[in-house]
Amino acid sequence: PLQLEKIKVDLERSIVSNISSIKLYATSNSSLFIDTLLIDSVIPNSPSVTLNINRPLLDGSTYFHITCDVSSSANVGDTLFLNVDSLTLSGVTYVAGTYASTIRVVQTPLSGTYTVGAGGSFPNLRDAFSTINQLALAGNTTFEIVSDINEPSQAVLGKWEEIGLGGYYLTIKPSGAPRTITGPVGNPTSVLGIQGASRVVIDGRLSNLPGSTNALTIRGGSPGSSSSAVIVFINTKLNGVNDPAHWSNDITIRNCNIIGDELVTPTYTNNGISFLPTGTYNKHIHITENSIKGVFRGIFVSTNTENLEITKNQIGSNLPVEYVRGRGIVVNGAKKARIAHNNIYNLMVDMTTSIAGIEITGAASDSITIESNLLTNIKNAHPLGWAAYGINLGGGSNHFLVNNSIAGISTDNYSATSNAFNAFGIRIVLGTNHRIYHNTVHLSGEYNGTNTTAGAAAMCITSTAVSAQLKNNIFSNTITSTASGNKNFFAIWLPSSFNFANLSGSDYNNYFVGNQPYHFFGQRGTTVGTNVIADLSSWQGASALDSNSSAVFPAFLSSSNGKPNAFLLNNTAIPLPEVSLDIEGNVRSSTTPDMGAYEFSPI
Repeated sequence: PLQLEKIKVDLERSIVSNISSIKLYATSNSSLFIDTLLIDSVIPNSPSVTLNINRPLLDGSTYFHITCDVSSSANVGDTLFLNVDSLTLSGVTYVAGTYASTIRVVQTPLSGTYTVGAGGSFPNLRDAFSTINQLALAGNTTFEIVSDINEPSQAVLGKWEEIGLGGYYLTIKPSGAPRTITGPVGNPTSVLGIQGASRVVIDGRLSNLPGSTNALTIRGGSPGSSSSAVIVFINTKLNGVNDPAHWSNDITIRNCNIIGDELVTPTYTNNGISFLPTGTYNKHIHITENSIKGVFRGIFVSTNTENLEITKNQIGSNLPVEYVRGRGIVVNGAKKARIAHNNIYNLMVDMTTSIAGIEITGAASDSITIESNLLTNIKNAHPLGWAAYGINLGGGSNHFLVNNSIAGISTDNYSATSNAFNAFGIRIVLGTNHRIYHNTVHLSGEYNGTNTTAGAAAMCITSTAVSAQLKNNIFSNTITSTASGNKNFFAIWLPSSFNFANLSGSDYNNYFVGNQPYHFFGQRGTTVGTNVIADLSSWQGASALDSNSSAVFPAFLSSSNGKPNAFLLNNTAIPLPEVSLDIEGNVRSSTTPDMGAYEFSPI
């Protein structure tokens, strides 16, 4: 291949003393500027500078970046003019036929408070982000949104340079009144993009005082693309290399109203907050107290995220045109994540895909805590057999499910034998060493539709490789069905030949099913009438588990409320050191706590 040996740079139209150094960076076949691939650095002492390279030019496009460091003697408003005069390739010098040049005006890096919107320092966030990307930060910086904004194109915030001590934060917040940021129609990616930036706070409150409501609405996205989102974390991987220096780190998105385009064009594909599926690396991400609606997935975390917290978000709507269409929260490949105190509701659709309140996927997912979430009214009414899950563990190990209340999960009549395409409160597909403690699953209502078979389970395990411990849970399934053929409705459903030792230690659970002939305690396998477990006593005899468990009618307060009201369930659980509070923050009894997500006193 050709060898690029030298680049000669002309500074004749600049004040040379304004430039402290000229630097050359290479990024191979990527146009993304990454400052760690420094090739040469020269201190200019004349208007002509030669940069030595000696690198082969590989097939395809090869990108080089020439930068200059501004001297402290430069004045704001001075112009820097850099022109590539010639290139030397394999011993032959080529003079530029036309100027390959750039002109920059010396400006100060940002620090302090700036207004964004009509009459502000910047007309929109696109221009404000672009300025940061070019000028760097010299201190903590705040962008106050002072009017509603229609973004002309995607606003992308990159990894900025810092002057001085560094470690600066950028805060974006509304000012004066509630504000709305709207993305352009047909935006192919997102309204706001975060591409390797760190220490960013998007705070939708007008005040930090307790009780301050969400006052920043961000709406838009692009129907028809699974990578579209309202806010998106963009690829930070360079040429296949995972460099932690370019991870997005310490990002908070809080108290925002995030509304997608699903309410305008129901294509069932866009996301509220999304992490692109390849090459995105993130740490210490906090998504809290947002309202997310009108999207296919509320929060979609694709890969490679550490120390993620998704807490106290409202995902769903009471207006059908603003329903979340597919999944409330999806986390793929995360480690040490916490999904807690979210309210996910009214995922009610008729579509050819399975839906879920919370879903964990990816073999790399590990040690995710799913705690004190309220999941209600998740229904897929499509007649061709698509599922609805409360919580679906589809990947990873060592997950901890505790104090979750799951109610109103349903589909229409479809199959009496499928452990994939029916309604399931908690479904575990893969992984080992899961802990399932103090959860309530309350399946009720009636299946309808033209199909003649039906099935559902409050707790479902689909693989013999799964291991989990079930303690202090309430698994209730009283769903009825209009189907005229085979019907199987279980409290617990296991795969054929499942080894009960994989549930070792499971005890102090309450399993309840309805009183119809098609209600059974459980089953191993999917063949109708085979290995059916009729009742608790049969389960205890076959499994040698649950010696202190019960089969009591929970007397739930309503079809969508997982709080029981049964005297026979009161104070019947065993204390667990990992669980000191219930879903509502009430202190659990240290001697006789209650089963399920709630501490309760029967009326």
